[in-house]
Amino acid sequence: MRSRKLHLSVNILLASVIAGSFPLQAQQPPATEKPKSESPTAPAPGANSAPEAKPADSAKPANPPRTETMSPAARLAGARSVFLKRAGGSDIPFTVIGESIQGWGHFVVVNTPEKADLILEVEAPEDTNGLTIGSSSRSTTPSGEPDRSSSTWLSKQNAGGDVKLIVHDARTGNVLWRAAEQAKSSLRKTSRENSLVEAAERLFVKFHDRIEPPPAMTR
Repeated sequence: MRSRKLHLSVNILLASVIAGSFPLQAQQPPATEKPKSESPTAPAPGANSAPEAKPADSAKPANPPRTETMSPAARLAGARSVFLKRAGGSDIPFTVIGESIQGWGHFVVVNTPEKADLILEVEAPEDTNGLTIGSSSRSTTPSGEPDRSSSTWLSKQNAGGDVKLIVHDARTGNVLWRAAEQAKSSLRKTSRENSLVEAAERLFVKFHDRIEPPPAMTR
């Protein structure tokens, strides 16, 4: 009887050991979260994107160079070469002013305007006596017969005029200085020529005094 109870207790002990080693429900391993993949999201249509910063243009200067404009007085004072130009009319004033410029020695007279600082333009009236001869004749008389009579007349026009000197900037073409002198008209050619010479000489003196003013007279 005792052996049967002992054998039964041993079996119960073995059954409990076996039950502890092998549980009825197997434990499942804990679930692991998958890493979220970050995908770039496209901007919504119509959304304002920040403007990209443009690189500074290194070739463009910060401050543009300033072009200094010289006054007519400064341009005249700084000029050293001139080109003489005949604008029309008698050649007497052109010759007188040209010879006076060369004898002055202040400017160098060049043969092309591209080499000059100033262009001196000389304009003069035509060298005429101002007389016009006209004639008229009638081919027939009121009765229908040929008319051999004719009439001739002499008219006098003003042959004088202004002798002009215009100084241009050879680079820009701007007028820096100008002056005019009256030349008297005359029926005599010698008087007309003398009047043109005197007008040209007065013009040169004006231009000379503009460049080199005469010293003030002291009392």
